[in-house]
Amino acid sequence: MIPLIDPSVFWSDIVLGIVALCIPYTLKLTLFKKDYFLALAISTWLGAFYHGFYNSTASIGGELLWTATMAIFGLSSIFIILSLQNVKTFNKKIILLYAVYLIVIVCISEKFIIGIGIQAIAILLLGFNIIRKLVRDSSRTQKLLLLNYIVFIIISILAVLIQQKFIIINSINNNTLFHLIQIPAIIIFGYVLKQNERFN
Repeated sequence: MIPLIDPSVFWSDIVLGIVALCIPYTLKLTLFKKDYFLALAISTWLGAFYHGFYNSTASIGGELLWTATMAIFGLSSIFIILSLQNVKTFNKKIILLYAVYLIVIVCISEKFIIGIGIQAIAILLLGFNIIRKLVRDSSRTQKLLLLNYIVFIIISILAVLIQQKFIIINSINNNTLFHLIQIPAIIIFGYVLKQNERFN
């Protein structure tokens, strides 16, 4: 049996992927919202094998696996944007955004913060969408949606700060802790997408 290079990161990634896979079916999410979680699950499992068996892009296998991880993680962000536009297919602007993202991760930098960047764009667009609806409808349900969104943002920012080592907890690997914090974050995010769907 091949020993894992980083067991805690490997297994936390696997668990995060399982949770991501379960969310759209539990909440009965539609079309692109479901695709977001499926892409997220696949990217976390690819990331698990990267951290577990390579943990470096020095080899061809590690390079290909990490590039695939980043490409699919970026695709998950595209699905969030598509879910806000009431469209059934990709349009030129979204294709261009994803093409630019792919060029950056292949030719310039494969750092995970690039993937977080495109995810942040998608999540901010969702936030604008929620606020725009709140202006039209200031009901308690819509306010609760905004509150859940804010909680998700706070948890996600904390996770990113830990992943990027701005916050260091010596006894726990930063990537492992990032994955563990992301589990409640994506569950809340699933509810945000479900609640937002009702106001479309």
